[in-house]
Amino acid sequence: MLAKFESIRQQFEMFARDYFYQQRIPSERLQSAMAYSFLDGGKRIRAILSYLSADCFGCHTDNKHYIAFALEAMHAYSLIHDDLPAMDDDALRRGKPTCHIQYNEATAILAADALQSIAFQVLSELKEINIDQLKNILFVLATHTGAKGMVAGQQLDIDAEGNTQTIKTLETIHKLKTGKLLTASVVLPFLASSYYLDKHIEQHLIKFSECIGLAFQVKDDLLEATSDTKILGKSNMSDLKLNKSTYPSLLGIEKTKMLLYTLIKEAYLHLDRLSQFNTENLKQLAEYIIKREY
Repeated sequence: MLAKFESIRQQFEMFARDYFYQQRIPSERLQSAMAYSFLDGGKRIRAILSYLSADCFGCHTDNKHYIAFALEAMHAYSLIHDDLPAMDDDALRRGKPTCHIQYNEATAILAADALQSIAFQVLSELKEINIDQLKNILFVLATHTGAKGMVAGQQLDIDAEGNTQTIKTLETIHKLKTGKLLTASVVLPFLASSYYLDKHIEQHLIKFSECIGLAFQVKDDLLEATSDTKILGKSNMSDLKLNKSTYPSLLGIEKTKMLLYTLIKEAYLHLDRLSQFNTENLKQLAEYIIKREY
């Protein structure tokens, strides 16, 4: 990861730890399970995206932290659920035992539930925005992570097990399961800024984020097909073990790589339409997504 993005990641980790431990959680076991799955983990792509978007549009400094925290809390909750025996039944996440292995299924489920709730709690603390902005922010997070977004993608992914998918249906699954939260990462800081009424900006941000969201999943599929468990920090080939279709299984490695670069090129075009803003860091993060090794 580029040094500038690593610096942002560390900034987020410091805020997330401070905010999390300010909460008075009555159950030490629940707090421990939440911290285990949420703190000091992952690439923090969603947090970094939100910080970069916030910088583009002059978002309040405190709001940058709150939005990033909400996004990563939502992401952590979804990963805990994804790893459960009833879902993907994975034993390894981010190089360590998954939450239900480290604790137990009941505690893992409750930790995920609590992380989902704290995401909305932290957004209630957003500063210097009006009620319409807050309503839009809450609506976007709820719809992009719930039954119209991420959760719908998770269900479609489960439904797809054992069935060969078309490229179109695979795209739909990933746009919902992975892409919607990445879109929220780019759009929420914009909605918290003074530009929130500009639909032209919003539409290009949505299109940009949809492209990098799908590119992120395409890259994940490539890594799973070509890397080993030690590098990835999670079980490789897990989709194939569940008999799920992936881009490499449907297109082959080379055509999947071509798709990846097509998506990133389109993402750049949408940022170029926002020439009044400095979007260079967003472009560099998009480049990182396609070049990462884990």
